[in-house]
This record gives sequence, structure tokens and C-alpha cells, in this order.
Amino acid sequence: MEIGEVIKAVSGFFSHALESSARVIGVTPSGDGWMARVEVDVEGRDVLKRPFVAFYEVMLSQKLEISSFQRKESVDIDSL
Repeated sequence: MEIGEVIKAVSGFFSHALESSARVIGVTPSGDGWMARVEVDVEGRDVLKRPFVAFYEVMLSQKLEISSFQRKESVDIDSL
């Protein structure tokens, strides 16, 4: 399996499921599949309505099926 295929699968998942464009910033083989780290710009969806960047960890099978995803961190864009 090529890393480019992992990136395409993760990007497609975020586009379809969360209606967000995602930047895959890391891909690592993990056990029987892959782990990807993803960065998503979020516009005004927090309590204070200010933009932030959310970082997700996504687990995929060898067949590139998403088995889990979890937000790991959020950073206020103004603090970057």
C-alpha cells in the first residue's frame, strides 16, 4: 500500500463525513494498518466563535477503511 493512497483515503473521509478539508501531516504504518495525523482549519465553531486548528489521529486498516478517528488537540489560530 502506498502512502499516497492513505492520504487520499483520509482526505476523502474528512471531506465526506465532516465536510472539512484536511491536510494530512503524517502517516505511519501501525500494526495491521496505518495511523495518520491530520490538521483541519475550523472557522468559528468553538464557543467564542473564533477560528482554530484541530489535530486528529486517524486509524485505518490495511484495506484503507477508517476504523477510528479522534481529535487530539485544538489550537487557537491567533496563537500560531
